[in-house]
Parts: sequence; C-alpha cells; structure tokens
Amino acid sequence: ALLQNTGEVVACEKHQIRYDKLVHNLRLQGCTNVETHKMDAERLGTKYENGYFDAILLDAPCSAEGRIFEPNEKSYGFWTLENISRNSTAQWDLIETALALLKK
Repeated sequence: ALLQNTGEVVACEKHQIRYDKLVHNLRLQGCTNVETHKMDAERLGTKYENGYFDAILLDAPCSAEGRIFEPNEKSYGFWTLENISRNSTAQWDLIETALALLKK
C-alpha cells in the first residue's frame, strides 16, 4: 500500500494453502506490483542475481516455543530437539539466501 503499486515487490511461499491466501489477500488489496512465487525461498537465488533487492522482509519458520504453557502438557507435546534443529537449519539457510540477494 505504501508503494501505491509502484516499484517491484516479490512474495514467496512454498505451502499451497498459504500461497493461495497470499494471492487472495494481494488481490483484495488491489496490489498490482507484486510478483508471487510458490516455491521455497531458498531457491530465489536461481531466479534473481545476488544484490538484486533493496530490502528483504523474511518471515522464517519458527519453532513455536512461544506457545508452550508449562501447566498444559499438550502445549509442548510437539516440541522435539529434531524440530528445533530442523527449524534452526532452515532459518540460517533462509538468512544466508536473503543476505546474498540483498544489495550491499
């Protein structure tokens, strides 16, 4: 909205349901300057050269540890070291990709 449909915005989402919601919300807002990609953001380096973007907003996957409520055993039943390790690796990979694509 702040760009008033000028400039170029690239939005990337790898999950189909979230991608569909993204596209729907962009249409509702009347955004015509957004290029969307249904793909893992780590692959953006295959579409854009290093230093292509002026700014990047990265919404990396989280471990959802903020949802843990100690008295409620069900709230942390999903938590595993494997889950934390997998998300941590994904976060670093996405940060490295974003930094490479960001102008100096």
